[in-house]
Amino acid sequence: MRGLRHLAILVLFALPLPAAGQATSPESPPPTLGIPEALRGAWIAGDSCARPDALLFLTARAAARIPAEGEPALLRFGALGLVPGGWTLGVLPEPDARRLLLRSPGPDQLETADPATKTRDDRLPGEGATLQRWRRCPQVPAATAARHAEGVAALAALEHVEAACGAGAGIRDCLAAAFVQADVTGDGALSPAELARMARGQAWVAVIGVGRMPDQAQAEASALEAARRLLAGLDYDGDGRLSLTELVQDRAAFGAATGTAMGRPGGAAPDMAGLHGLVPAIGGTR
Repeated sequence: MRGLRHLAILVLFALPLPAAGQATSPESPPPTLGIPEALRGAWIAGDSCARPDALLFLTARAAARIPAEGEPALLRFGALGLVPGGWTLGVLPEPDARRLLLRSPGPDQLETADPATKTRDDRLPGEGATLQRWRRCPQVPAATAARHAEGVAALAALEHVEAACGAGAGIRDCLAAAFVQADVTGDGALSPAELARMARGQAWVAVIGVGRMPDQAQAEASALEAARRLLAGLDYDGDGRLSLTELVQDRAAFGAATGTAMGRPGGAAPDMAGLHGLVPAIGGTR
């Protein structure tokens, strides 16, 4: 059902994303429901909440590390489980299979460890593992929130969409789940601002996922253009907003339109010559 997940993401968020692998290696730990609730959210490294050395955002199945200097990293776990020492172990899908260990040594405290590739699970974290300590802050700096908050929200939304679009899911349920995540106001219609918000957020996910920091000005321009194009292509009633009905039009009832035996090629049909001219522009393959 990966194609269904991507349809929901592409239609709503208008930007391509790295595939969310679900495979796990034979040596992966027993799966859990995700990163423990108490560990999720924002963490900082360093002595100053106002000027952290690094930020760590944890969702149910992902960790985004944003250093003050250097390249960011987004880890999306194909498997999660518990290992000795009170650690939660996250394993990336094959072929990467990188691992991250997380545990809380006390209130508002977090430790992470990056074990060596060849360290066995029963010997984690192992010699030479990079250990880092994190803590909670009452709030993150305003500039940090402005730059990363929409991306973190979009990462969490992506997990909800993937859950709804799993094996056996219908396309309407899949798109409805994505729609709910984008509908900030809960009024049952997506405004240009709501569409642009999700496009900005998914741009953040895509860029962080390849180890780069997003360009805010470029992301804003691309998001606004994506929202405009989505509305131009799907806003059938012209009210300036996108409804779920418009979103699932022709998709939820694929093949329901079966034609009529009264229609015959070469009959009194409108001149299609103008439409034929669109074929080279639309393209396609046999």
